[in-house]
Formats: sequence, C-alpha cells, structure tokens
Amino acid sequence: MTHSLMVPAMYNLILLNPRFEAGDFSAWHVGGFGGASVAPATIARFAERLPGLSLMNAYGSTETTSPVTIMPPSETIARQCRLRHTLRGNFLVMNEQGCEVPTGEEGELWLGGPWW
Repeated sequence: MTHSLMVPAMYNLILLNPRFEAGDFSAWHVGGFGGASVAPATIARFAERLPGLSLMNAYGSTETTSPVTIMPPSETIARQCRLRHTLRGNFLVMNEQGCEVPTGEEGELWLGGPWW
C-alpha cells in the first residue's frame, strides 16, 4: 500500500493493532483522512513510527470521487477545520441566492462533477 483514505477511527485502530509495530509499512507515503479531525497525538505517533508517511486532512464526498480538497501535511495540525488546496477544481462557493461568491468570501460549498 502506498496511499490510503480513511476516517480517523481507522487510523486509531491501526495504532491499536499489535502487528503494527512489527509490520513493514515503508511503501506507505500518503494517508488521507476525512469525516473528522485526527488527534495531534495520533499524527505524532504515526510520525514517530512512520516518518515517511504524510497524513493529510481531505474533504469530499463519494459522489464526487472524493476528495476534492486536501490540506498539506505541514498545516494539518494547525488548520484542522479549514479547506486548503482543491484537487480537481470541482466545487463552488455560493451565496444564498445561488450565485458564486468572489474568492475569500464566505458561502455554502457546492460539490459537483466535471460538467461545471
């Protein structure tokens, strides 16, 4: 395995598995997570055991072939509840009237496919 995309509880279950310490996970480079934040202690434990693994907060939905945004590893702990980089440009931020808002303004996040 080189990449994963799991909910935080699954990462915690990996840490609880007695085979984790003995396993060879050297090929695992990217661990995406979403649905909730990962505790800083969990991130620290993975960094200690697997320094080549980058855990990244991602946001998306199954209908959009998730994720659509991802947080760089260097900002994951400090900015847990924010969106960062779009992966495919398939979301819009809309106001209450259903119009796209200018960059930097708040609004509702609309996810969609490549037809936009």
